[in-house]
Amino acid sequence: MARIVLTTLGSLGDLHPYLALGLELRARGHAVVIATHAGYRSRAESAGLEFAPVRPDYDTFGDLRAVMREAMDERRGSEVVLNKFVLPFLRGTHADLLAAARGADLMVDHVLTFTAPLVCEQLGLPRVSTTLQPVAMFSTYDPPLSPAAPWLSPLRSAGPKVWRLLWWLASRASRPWFRELYALRRELGLPPLQGHPMFDTASHELHLVLFSRELMPPQPDWPAAAVQTGFPIHDRGDQGEGMPVPLLRWLDAGTPPLVFTLGSSAVFTAGTFYDCAVAAAQS
Repeated sequence: MARIVLTTLGSLGDLHPYLALGLELRARGHAVVIATHAGYRSRAESAGLEFAPVRPDYDTFGDLRAVMREAMDERRGSEVVLNKFVLPFLRGTHADLLAAARGADLMVDHVLTFTAPLVCEQLGLPRVSTTLQPVAMFSTYDPPLSPAAPWLSPLRSAGPKVWRLLWWLASRASRPWFRELYALRRELGLPPLQGHPMFDTASHELHLVLFSRELMPPQPDWPAAAVQTGFPIHDRGDQGEGMPVPLLRWLDAGTPPLVFTLGSSAVFTAGTFYDCAVAAAQS
């Protein structure tokens, strides 16, 4: 039996996949620790998983709706998430994660847990990295559509050479955001980081691609250690219950329904989404 730390930061969409992984690992006889925001303790413990709080907590940011609106801004959302909600707390995150990982055999991390590789280097732990969405694979063969930069859309078919340049420019522009991470590595006596903390974060041992091939099939420039698992589904409530029986009967009874849904952060900034969903359903 191994002791495995699963660490993540973000909204419920960043938590539930790791709860699903944790439950499967526990079913296979392993001891699992969920290391994330303190506010998620009850969700992990109600699933029967050990919990370790990792800063920052959402209480630090005040009104949750305002936080999510900032994080979902079309143009600046990614920068806001990094520079306001993650990177200012690196030292606290590192200290908490280091404490949670002592005595562990393996760590599974998330794209925003930038101190997880540091902790693994310090403790000599093997690390499994993960990706939850296609955009974070930074593929040059299947680049994303970006509402924040619609002028990039015609370039999707420009080919890998063009997109290698565009991703390189993005990595150069964002490198200064990580000054504190580089400083922390130096303070810990760790060697300088090779590569970009987001663009080159994949573990050489195993990288789990936790989304369906329907969203993006494997690409030639994915990490060599990438394994696409599909979505790890956590379809239970806080008390561990599944979907209500009447809902299951209704879903099974007739024509499959149309489903319009938003992510766990986008629900706070829905705008006209539901009006458009109604119009689409009626057309």
